[in-house]
Amino acid sequence: MAPGFLGLGGLTTILYQQGVSLEQLGAFQALTILGLAKFLWAPLVDRYGARRFGHYRSWLLVTQVAVAALIPLDPVGDLGSVTVLVLVLWVLMGTQDVATDALFIRLLDESGRGVANGIQTAAGFLGTILRSGAVLLVYDRIGWTAALLILAVATALPMLRFREPAPVRPERNGFATLADLLRQPGVARWALVLLPMLWAGIGGYFTLLNPMLLDAGWSLSQIGVVVTVFGSLVAIAGGLAAGPITARLGQRRSLLVFGIAQLVVVPGLFAVAYGHAEPLFTTIVICLVHLIYAATTAASTVSMDLGRPDSAGSDYTALSTVGTAVSFGVGAASTALAGTFGYPLLLAAAVGLLAAGVLATLLFFPKSGPSLRSSLDTSSPAAAGRPPWLGRSPAELLRDFPQALGLALAAKPGIQGLLGRRAGQVPETAGAVEPPAARIRGSGGHQGGEQRSLDRPEQDAATGERPRRGCPVPGRVPGARSAGRSGPRRGARGCW
Repeated sequence: MAPGFLGLGGLTTILYQQGVSLEQLGAFQALTILGLAKFLWAPLVDRYGARRFGHYRSWLLVTQVAVAALIPLDPVGDLGSVTVLVLVLWVLMGTQDVATDALFIRLLDESGRGVANGIQTAAGFLGTILRSGAVLLVYDRIGWTAALLILAVATALPMLRFREPAPVRPERNGFATLADLLRQPGVARWALVLLPMLWAGIGGYFTLLNPMLLDAGWSLSQIGVVVTVFGSLVAIAGGLAAGPITARLGQRRSLLVFGIAQLVVVPGLFAVAYGHAEPLFTTIVICLVHLIYAATTAASTVSMDLGRPDSAGSDYTALSTVGTAVSFGVGAASTALAGTFGYPLLLAAAVGLLAAGVLATLLFFPKSGPSLRSSLDTSSPAAAGRPPWLGRSPAELLRDFPQALGLALAAKPGIQGLLGRRAGQVPETAGAVEPPAARIRGSGGHQGGEQRSLDRPEQDAATGERPRRGCPVPGRVPGARSAGRSGPRRGARGCW
């Protein structure tokens, strides 16, 4: 709740209402990117913690208490001090985020993460109602001190009675684990291509919403009620629905459905961008925008599935930080450039980024399997039918190329006769050369059955003649795999 208030939520709205320029707000939001460096100390959070208060709970409590240090400051008159303290708090809240993510992963199994991520999204917007709805309303009526007291108490209460389960000491620690994470199948493609594309458009239009409404003549109270209360209530419903949808449709389809829904809904904000914020229409559009924000639920589920159990906090934090950093970066740039280029152009750019995210999902997200991990897991039934090179490194492809080539050749009917019968058969005579197909396939044995000569067809014992191509061999039923299914058979006319 506190990160949203201090970053892209209530505080920036208060500062803009008090006369701080869009360029200054853009610079202020850019400073919060420091908190996104949390992946650098995430392994330390996984490793160290006070057992008396709970491994991750101890980090959460320290962060909540630090929020109270903002209370005696004036957000505009002491803007320099507020900025420094917000930077410190963002570092602490980055630590809080790592601890929260790690707890979330530890308490859930893989099958329930889609639904649980929907609940987490809903809970996040419930925090939005408090951080930017209730806090803005209190600030508008009473002032800064009362608003910050509510924020500090509301963020500390959930942790007071929470009892964390006993921690599991991670097997791997340190920054090397982050590099190892990117070497996992599919992780680099998700973290460096798909995830940034999905989050860029979201950051572009969400950060412009409150400044556009203020310039269109809305008051802080109106924004607090419509955006942070009504919008968040709808987003809670969307988050709760997005979990089962992701579990039912699979991750790829869910990302496409939510992405296309954003392309349909977000252009409705162009009326607000041009200064025409008619209350009823604008309220409907804002609620729909918050409803399809559930796209982040599917993205979070993918990132959570790709993490490793023994480094839950650092892995998920590293992946989620990529998306959040892109969202914050695009949002800060949009806010700073809005004063120069105007809201309509920046909103159009955000819609273009949303379209690019949908296209990236179509091109780069595997089609098979309910999740990215199952699509890349060669032992999973969901991996059947996927390209054999998917998720494999160049070194692995080069290493396995001879084996793959042999399997491809052995599968051709015209070549099987040259290479010999399939693996699982033994030579007729001792010392016979094992057929290449058997060596390549590595089926693990030559028990039972017979083995033809590799270069000459079998001869008739009486005449010494060899059958022509396509003729049956005496004493063997065509297609029989064992002696039990064979029997005397006379050669067909013209075959000998």
